Amino acid sequence: MAESEIVISGEIKFTQSAPKSPLPKPSILLVQLQDCRRADGESTDIAQVEVDVHEVYVEGQPLKFSLKVPNFVYDMEYQMSAVLNIGWTPDKSKEEWIRNGDYFNDTSHPLEITDQNGAAINFDIEVVPCT
Repeated sequence: MAESEIVISGEIKFTQSAPKSPLPKPSILLVQLQDCRRADGESTDIAQVEVDVHEVYVEGQPLKFSLKVPNFVYDMEYQMSAVLNIGWTPDKSKEEWIRNGDYFNDTSHPLEITDQNGAAINFDIEVVPCT
Protein backbone atom coordinates (compact mmCIF):
# COMPACT_ATOMS: atom_id res chain seq x y z
CA MET A 1 0.00 0.00 0.00
CA ALA A 2 1.36 3.39 -1.01
CA GLU A 3 1.77 6.11 1.63
CA SER A 4 1.97 9.82 1.05
CA GLU A 5 1.17 13.18 2.59
CA ILE A 6 -2.16 14.65 1.58
CA VAL A 7 -4.35 17.57 2.57
CA ILE A 8 -8.10 17.11 2.89
CA SER A 9 -9.99 20.39 2.60
CA GLY A 10 -13.67 21.06 2.54
CA GLU A 11 -16.67 22.68 4.08
CA ILE A 12 -18.84 21.97 7.08
CA LYS A 13 -22.39 22.30 5.77
CA PHE A 14 -25.34 22.91 8.07
CA THR A 15 -28.19 20.81 6.66
CA GLN A 16 -31.09 21.66 8.99
CA SER A 17 -30.35 24.94 10.69
CA ALA A 18 -27.19 26.94 11.17
CA PRO A 19 -25.99 28.59 14.37
CA LYS A 20 -26.59 32.32 14.81
CA SER A 21 -23.73 34.82 14.44
CA PRO A 22 -21.64 35.70 16.29
CA LEU A 23 -20.59 32.45 17.92
CA PRO A 24 -19.57 32.70 21.58
CA LYS A 25 -15.94 32.21 22.51
CA PRO A 26 -14.78 29.45 22.46
CA SER A 27 -16.60 27.59 19.68
CA ILE A 28 -14.47 24.62 18.73
CA LEU A 29 -14.63 22.79 15.39
CA LEU A 30 -13.07 19.32 15.47
CA VAL A 31 -12.63 17.47 12.16
CA GLN A 32 -11.24 13.93 12.21
CA LEU A 33 -10.11 11.33 9.72
CA GLN A 34 -10.59 7.84 11.15
CA ASP A 35 -9.59 4.34 10.11
CA CYS A 36 -12.81 2.32 10.34
CA ARG A 37 -11.54 -1.13 9.38
CA ARG A 38 -11.68 -2.73 12.84
CA ALA A 39 -14.26 -5.46 13.18
CA ASP A 40 -15.30 -4.39 16.70
CA GLY A 41 -16.66 -1.08 15.39
CA GLU A 42 -14.03 1.04 17.11
CA SER A 43 -12.34 3.59 14.88
CA THR A 44 -8.77 4.84 15.13
CA ASP A 45 -8.00 8.52 14.72
CA ILE A 46 -5.53 9.05 11.87
CA ALA A 47 -5.48 12.86 11.81
CA GLN A 48 -7.49 15.72 13.25
CA VAL A 49 -7.69 19.47 13.28
CA GLU A 50 -9.23 21.50 16.10
CA VAL A 51 -9.93 25.22 15.57
CA ASP A 52 -11.72 27.95 17.52
CA VAL A 53 -14.05 29.33 14.83
CA HIS A 54 -15.90 32.00 16.82
CA GLU A 55 -14.22 34.82 14.88
CA VAL A 56 -14.45 33.33 11.37
CA TYR A 57 -18.01 31.95 11.34
CA VAL A 58 -20.58 33.87 9.29
CA GLU A 59 -24.20 32.83 9.66
CA GLY A 60 -25.57 31.13 6.55
CA GLN A 61 -22.15 30.21 5.21
CA PRO A 62 -20.33 26.89 5.58
CA LEU A 63 -17.20 26.64 7.71
CA LYS A 64 -14.03 25.71 5.85
CA PHE A 65 -11.45 23.22 7.13
CA SER A 66 -8.09 21.86 6.08
CA LEU A 67 -6.66 18.64 7.50
CA LYS A 68 -3.06 17.61 6.87
CA VAL A 69 -2.55 13.84 6.82
CA PRO A 70 1.18 12.99 6.92
CA ASN A 71 0.99 9.22 6.34
CA PHE A 72 -2.11 8.65 4.26
CA VAL A 73 -2.44 5.09 2.98
CA TYR A 74 -4.43 4.67 -0.22
CA ASP A 75 -6.99 1.90 -0.73
CA MET A 76 -8.11 1.85 2.91
CA GLU A 77 -11.50 2.51 4.48
CA TYR A 78 -11.65 5.90 6.17
CA GLN A 79 -14.42 8.06 7.46
CA MET A 80 -14.60 11.77 8.20
CA SER A 81 -16.37 13.27 11.19
CA ALA A 82 -16.98 16.75 12.51
CA VAL A 83 -18.24 18.29 15.76
CA LEU A 84 -18.85 21.98 16.41
CA ASN A 85 -19.04 22.78 20.13
CA ILE A 86 -20.79 26.13 20.67
CA GLY A 87 -19.43 28.21 23.55
CA TRP A 88 -17.31 25.53 25.25
CA THR A 89 -14.29 23.27 24.82
CA PRO A 90 -14.58 19.56 25.59
CA ASP A 91 -12.28 18.32 28.35
CA LYS A 92 -10.28 15.46 26.85
CA SER A 93 -10.08 13.75 30.25
CA LYS A 94 -13.88 13.43 30.36
CA GLU A 95 -16.27 11.59 28.11
CA GLU A 96 -18.48 14.61 27.35
CA TRP A 97 -17.91 15.51 23.70
CA ILE A 98 -21.23 17.14 22.75
CA ARG A 99 -24.04 19.17 24.33
CA ASN A 100 -27.47 20.38 23.25
CA GLY A 101 -26.98 23.24 20.78
CA ASP A 102 -23.77 21.80 19.30
CA TYR A 103 -23.53 20.37 15.77
CA PHE A 104 -22.27 16.98 14.58
CA ASN A 105 -22.45 14.60 11.65
CA ASP A 106 -25.12 12.02 12.33
CA THR A 107 -24.37 9.91 9.26
CA SER A 108 -21.23 8.16 8.15
CA HIS A 109 -19.05 10.09 5.70
CA PRO A 110 -16.89 7.37 4.12
CA LEU A 111 -13.75 8.43 2.32
CA GLU A 112 -12.08 5.98 -0.03
CA ILE A 113 -9.39 7.27 -2.33
CA THR A 114 -7.66 5.06 -4.84
CA ASP A 115 -6.24 7.75 -7.15
CA GLN A 116 -2.69 8.35 -5.97
CA ASN A 117 -2.05 11.28 -8.29
CA GLY A 118 -3.27 14.10 -6.09
CA ALA A 119 -2.03 15.42 -2.78
CA ALA A 120 -5.13 17.57 -2.27
CA ILE A 121 -8.61 16.18 -1.72
CA ASN A 122 -11.87 18.10 -1.45
CA PHE A 123 -14.44 16.60 0.94
CA ASP A 124 -17.51 18.22 2.55
CA ILE A 125 -19.18 17.11 5.78
CA GLU A 126 -22.85 17.68 6.63
CA VAL A 127 -23.75 18.41 10.25
CA VAL A 128 -27.02 18.68 12.17
CA PRO A 129 -27.88 20.27 15.53
CA CYS A 130 -27.69 18.18 18.69
CA THR A 131 -31.03 18.38 20.48
